[in-house]
Amino acid sequence: MKPLLAFALTVGLLGPAVSVLAAPVRDMMGREVEIARAVTRVVSLAPSLTEILFALGAGELTVGVTDFCDYPPAAVGKPKVGTVQAPNPEVILALQPDLVLATTEGNRQETVFLLERLGLPTFVVRPEGLDGIYASIRSVGRLLGRPARASALVEVMRSRVNWVVRQVAGHPRVPVLYVLWPDPLITAGRGSVIDSLIAVAGGENVARGSALRYPRLGLEEVLRVNPEVILLAGMGSRPLRPEAVQGWAGWHVLRAVRAGRVQSLDGDLLHRSGPRIVEGLEAMARALHPDAFPASSRETAQ
Repeated sequence: MKPLLAFALTVGLLGPAVSVLAAPVRDMMGREVEIARAVTRVVSLAPSLTEILFALGAGELTVGVTDFCDYPPAAVGKPKVGTVQAPNPEVILALQPDLVLATTEGNRQETVFLLERLGLPTFVVRPEGLDGIYASIRSVGRLLGRPARASALVEVMRSRVNWVVRQVAGHPRVPVLYVLWPDPLITAGRGSVIDSLIAVAGGENVARGSALRYPRLGLEEVLRVNPEVILLAGMGSRPLRPEAVQGWAGWHVLRAVRAGRVQSLDGDLLHRSGPRIVEGLEAMARALHPDAFPASSRETAQ
């Protein structure tokens, strides 16, 4: 163990000093965290959190982000603290944040416990479904002293979601397979954010019967559920193509393949539980119900 981390752990085990300039708050996991009344240095442990920070106008407060935080472009130049799954605690410590933001969607519980032992105030959000995402944004806004800006952002997101709901209303639900990973094939099951987005977009998740959030499916199971649409979730500039799915050539009997309804979506928009998820939702709804979205339709249409 490196000297700085070992020393800090020792100090952390004795308990961090409680500043009169800090106040206890409860994060979305029910943990009590001492947060500075005026936050000035924030480390983000997930791309979704980085996007929330910048959307709230707190880019200048953001002193550290993960290797995967690439949006907005201004986030790319921020100091890196490692990956979402394995951030470097010594790097985080050296950045001297007065707030570390973590999420249940990606960060490990062990990481939160370690940062807690280091005496770093670590607030965890729990963005389950759209309501959970709205609550996460509002929580971050309160921590940063920007509740009004957070509320305004949430209302804009709600407006876009409601517009999508109106567009697909009255259209029959479309059975859809959402491919998160091609080999082995991993999809989104009941309780995942993707599952809730599929429902809002007017789809029927064919993997919803799984007891797992992210189940693996074999070819036999895919043939059995026979989706009408297959959505491939690529990441950013790396769209996932059908040929990436092992045995794809054998799927020609599927309704989706025969009808040419296999489509790649930008996974960054759908997998990051932040402000841009409404863009991903609209793209998903357009893929499921193209007739519900005339080329000239816009979110501002009433």
